[in-house]
Amino acid sequence: MVGGLFKDEKTSQATMRIYINNGITYKVGQRDTENWAIILAAEKDYYWVHLDKQPSAHVIVETDVLLPEDLAYAAELCKAQTRVYKKDVPCVATTVGNLKLGSKPGEVTFKGGERTHFLH
Repeated sequence: MVGGLFKDEKTSQATMRIYINNGITYKVGQRDTENWAIILAAEKDYYWVHLDKQPSAHVIVETDVLLPEDLAYAAELCKAQTRVYKKDVPCVATTVGNLKLGSKPGEVTFKGGERTHFLH
C-alpha cells in the first residue's frame, strides 16, 4: 500500500489523502468541500464509499469493477479517516454517477440507482 497526505499551502491543513492498493487508487476527502471536489473530479463509473447515515470521510475508488476486497479496503479507509474503530459499522457504496450533490457542502443524495449496504 502507498499512501500520502497533502497539505493546503495557504492554511497548512490536511487535505485529500491518496492511497494505492493492488493497483487501484483511493482518494479520501478530509473536509466537506474536499469531498465534493473528489466526487466532481471522479469518473461516473468509479465507486464512492461512505459510512451509512452518519458523517464520515468520502472515499472514491478509481475502478469500474469493485471487487469485495477493494470494497473492504475502501470501507477501512473511510472508518480510519473518520476515527471509527468499531466492528460492523454500516457502510454504503455506489457509483459516482448515482450521486447528486446536496444543498450543503459535503452532502450527497442518491439519484435512485443501485447501492450496496454492508457492515464492515
